[in-house]
Amino acid sequence: LRRILYSTWRLPDRQFAFVARNPHSPPSTLFCHLFVGLPGEVQTLHLLLCRSFQLCYLLAHPEEQA
Repeated sequence: LRRILYSTWRLPDRQFAFVARNPHSPPSTLFCHLFVGLPGEVQTLHLLLCRSFQLCYLLAHPEEQA
């Protein structure tokens, strides 16, 4: 999760993508990883990644939990 900067999905094109830094590349070099799948799969992958970011944030900032 530390290397991922952005994720998105496009239902009409059945695409899920995220932008990340690769471990052995310079920090300024970014890579887009694009996957094509079933509509339900690409949405689920995007939502799981979003939820993972949310949970990591809440672990780092417990005062934000309601």
